[in-house]
Amino acid sequence: MAGRRTRKARRRRDSSRHWTFWVLGIFVTVIILVFSDLGLLKLYKLKKESRQIREEIVQLKSEIDSLNGMRDQLDEDSPDFDPELIIRIAREKYGMVERGERMYRVEDQRQDKH
Repeated sequence: MAGRRTRKARRRRDSSRHWTFWVLGIFVTVIILVFSDLGLLKLYKLKKESRQIREEIVQLKSEIDSLNGMRDQLDEDSPDFDPELIIRIAREKYGMVERGERMYRVEDQRQDKH
């Protein structure tokens, strides 16, 4: 009878070690899958960065299209040529005036009370 008890105790102890080994193995595997260089966190960060870059590409393509349209309006050989646009840019951006005109600059001296 004493031999039976020791065998049962030994089996329980071996079974307990067996489960501890498996739980520890699964825990280490999960940690590696989540936190390693090839892990889920890295994958999430890379997908987020990829999405941001794609959004930036779309925005830049739109800006390029807009600038190409403006270039066509400024090109004398283009059918979309707009001479008034050249005059407007010269006045607004470079402060140019035509002969006989005077330019007045008005400065706002009010202060916001926020």
